[in-house]
Amino acid sequence: MFCIQCGFSNAAEARFCASCGATLTPAESSGTAAAPAETPVAAAAIARLGDRFLAVLLDAFLWAGVFALTGMWSARRWGGLTESGFSLAGTAAWVAITATLLAGLLYYWVCEGLFGVTLGKALIGIAVRRTDGTACTMSSSLIRNLLRLVDGIGGYLVGLVAALLSRSRQRLGDHAARTIVVERPVGAVVRALLVALWLAIVAGSLTGAYLLHRGAGPSVAESGDLKLVNVDFLQSEDGPSRPAAPYKPGEKVYMKYDVVGFGHGGDGRIELALSAVALDPDGRALHTPWSKDLSQTIARGRPVNGSFSVGLPLFAPAGQYRIDLRVEDKVKNLRLQYAPAFQVESAASPPAAVLEIRDFEMSLAQNGPPVAAPVLEGGGTVYMRWKVAGIKFEDDKMDVRVALQVLDSAGKLVLERPDYVTVSDTSVYHPPSFFVPMSGHVSVPSGMTKGTYTAKYQVTDNFARSTLDNTARFEVR
Repeated sequence: MFCIQCGFSNAAEARFCASCGATLTPAESSGTAAAPAETPVAAAAIARLGDRFLAVLLDAFLWAGVFALTGMWSARRWGGLTESGFSLAGTAAWVAITATLLAGLLYYWVCEGLFGVTLGKALIGIAVRRTDGTACTMSSSLIRNLLRLVDGIGGYLVGLVAALLSRSRQRLGDHAARTIVVERPVGAVVRALLVALWLAIVAGSLTGAYLLHRGAGPSVAESGDLKLVNVDFLQSEDGPSRPAAPYKPGEKVYMKYDVVGFGHGGDGRIELALSAVALDPDGRALHTPWSKDLSQTIARGRPVNGSFSVGLPLFAPAGQYRIDLRVEDKVKNLRLQYAPAFQVESAASPPAAVLEIRDFEMSLAQNGPPVAAPVLEGGGTVYMRWKVAGIKFEDDKMDVRVALQVLDSAGKLVLERPDYVTVSDTSVYHPPSFFVPMSGHVSVPSGMTKGTYTAKYQVTDNFARSTLDNTARFEVR
């Protein structure tokens, strides 16, 4: 079908000229009179670039609201809240940017593929059609919108130049997808409903973002401009917030926080000193205090995201624990301190005044159920586990030795290990409930004489100069 405006040869079924965008009718190809087109599409005018720009702008407001909402949620989840919003750098920002871009692509693809319009286009009164006048398809919409990544370079500068050079005002995505944007006015009632929907989405997103930011709570500690905000206990190192519930001995405590309001030196560098230590109910430190100095360049308004973790020992007593957080801003010469608390529930572990062996057990499998009198059929391995309490410390050090002797049923020594277990460690935290879990095993060859064997343990605390014996028996058949 030839266009009488420019002479371009189009496909027989085309309704618009692919070169100049003019409306085609059967009369232009046959030279004979033809009935006017029956569909509004055939008579639709090419949309003006100004209208298309306004449609893009209206859709952009939608995605600005979505970005604010996802960004605030991500900052609450991974850290990055600032006094006025959230940081545009870090994990939270990348999550928000990626989620918004993917959601935006899905929005354009589905809306234009199914309906030919986005909310912005519907408000302005324009729609996407194929160059042959038929409705836009999902495949055409996908091609058209994937190429937004190219057309959108320089704030849609590439797309604008391509449209200006095209008589049918097609950007690169339109050329590749064989689509065109035409005018499709809407009635007053429909437009009013669309405006209400657009306002609801924008207002809802911004309100949600505001509530998320406000829900983070005010600063928990401050000194002048220096503030500690967004302090939260987590389920794992990078996990979500942990429900308010007591911890158990052996679990690990994870916490995050943000520091804001610090100063910048003349060269733009910050000078912060951070420290943290976990304290038990009696104020004893569970570990050597952690500290870190930050001397680096950071964008103004961006927070410093801090984190801290500590493992609870198996002998941790029950009660309320605290994490003593301290921040010093050396630029503004400001200091602040905050001590969030958490609860620990544990079974009572009575203090030991002297050396003790507790909870001695034997089993036929490593970490297996306890067996009162293990029996080996021909040979095998006997496993033992126990706790040693009442250990004496010198400068946070302990020195404990365990010797093992195995005697057969006649009292003959068949195995001797003078250094069966050696514990020569340092432990900053050693409350009265302190104990050391120990374990070992005895392997019996298949040719060993049948009978009842006796395992003798001798525990020696070299600092206390005390010795304790323990005896256990097993049978070989």
